Amino acid sequence: MKCRSIIVWSLTVAACLLLGGGVTVLTAWGFAAYAERPSVTLPTDLSPNYKVVGWPVPEVPGWPAAPRDIAVNRLGGNTMVMATAFSPDGSSHAAHVIESGWPWPAMAQAVYWVYGKGPPLRKPDDSLKAPQRWGIPAGRQLPMTVLPLGFALNTLLAATLLLAAVQLPLALRRRARRKRGRCLSCGYDRAGVAAEAACPECGKLRAA
Repeated sequence: MKCRSIIVWSLTVAACLLLGGGVTVLTAWGFAAYAERPSVTLPTDLSPNYKVVGWPVPEVPGWPAAPRDIAVNRLGGNTMVMATAFSPDGSSHAAHVIESGWPWPAMAQAVYWVYGKGPPLRKPDDSLKAPQRWGIPAGRQLPMTVLPLGFALNTLLAATLLLAAVQLPLALRRRARRKRGRCLSCGYDRAGVAAEAACPECGKLRAA
């Protein structure tokens, strides 16, 4: 019986973690699709989380080794990271990264371009085009790049809340049954049944 309880508990935790991951993805997509995008202005004070050590996007051939300026702004569940630099030929390079999720950024998408030299570029697997329905503004993209720390923290938080939502009512029901002298498993009235005896209805011991 104890082994069965451990298996049930493990499956419940695993299910909550899977659902928590799904909630994390849907939350990030919801902010990316519907929430207002934060704006950034350069130059600005650098965030302690974003040092000018490299581009916040994959390395692009011909670009400067590192950006000159990085600005960060968070609005609701979206964070905008903007990086810019100039090449010796005077061309201006820019990259925008939008990180989405709550309470921590969990997924990201990026665009990068050279001003005046073609449209913005995206990694093929970096984002999905949001459907043009359900009131989603035109041109929105759904992020596909996972930010490991934020994704893990958001998933654990969601899983904990889901687990509490499942277990709390069960714990309250067991407590009420114990106070009324009923079987903790099936609610059968154990009046006249010895404490060490199994429940006449379901066969489980009172301590179960």
